Amino acid sequence: DESELAVSLKMLMKISKHFKNLREEAGALFLASQEFKYKIDNDHVNATDMVAYAKFDANSMIEEWMLAANAAAASKIYSVFPRWTLLRRHQPPVEGAFDSINEAIYEKVGMRLDPTSSLTLNQSLNKCESSSDPYFNTL
Repeated sequence: DESELAVSLKMLMKISKHFKNLREEAGALFLASQEFKYKIDNDHVNATDMVAYAKFDANSMIEEWMLAANAAAASKIYSVFPRWTLLRRHQPPVEGAFDSINEAIYEKVGMRLDPTSSLTLNQSLNKCESSSDPYFNTL
């Protein structure tokens, strides 16, 4: 499809992938977990089934543009109200916080997570795979 809308969406997708790569290089932590949705009976009371939520590239594109909008809004707010702007930062994990999970992971796949920074944690999570359990890295 070469319509103006399709071409524009493809460009937005390309830019959003670039944004995501920049965030990853800067140390963004990506935690993937399977999401589920429930099918409800006709009376809207009881769950009748649970199915995995399908993710599409468009989900990631929308997420990246929402993050960009939030960052732009925060930057504008800071430029107008510098004395009244708060920056939320996550503290590093408490010493030993990863000990028990690292023991379990080491027993399962022979490696440990590196919580030194969000970048090293993300990199070690991505390397944490089990040849005998293809779903291990997605839990």
